Amino acid sequence: MGSLNSHINDIIREYGSYEDYVKFLQTDNKGFSRCAETTPKYNWTTTTTMDKIEDKTPDLITEAVVEDLRSRSKVGIKKYNTTLDQNNKDDYMNHLYQELLDAAQYIKKEMSFIPMVKQMIKDAPNDMELGKLIRETFNG
Repeated sequence: MGSLNSHINDIIREYGSYEDYVKFLQTDNKGFSRCAETTPKYNWTTTTTMDKIEDKTPDLITEAVVEDLRSRSKVGIKKYNTTLDQNNKDDYMNHLYQELLDAAQYIKKEMSFIPMVKQMIKDAPNDMELGKLIRETFNG
């Protein structure tokens, strides 16, 4: 993921202004409002995350996540030739379970570095040596 400022700059460049970006989030690609969409059969109301943000100061973390979600959606549409909204055939609970298993493994891997890094911090006589140890360990 790029820097948060880069994501915000990309949003402003693509949409012209933050206000235009919020308007985009509140409409679908055909110009219809997403804010009060309902599914007649179930009468569910959906709102975007941006509808819940009342001030005009963007939460940079949320903006970065939204941008990542949009990017991920584009990859999925290209790969599967459908949107998640249109696809009702897949077993999403199983997909989620598999993804969470993967995530648990990634977390465990990252957690396995913590004791080693703590020991490096303890053993290194100065920041320069610590940097050298980290580079040697993680960059081969």
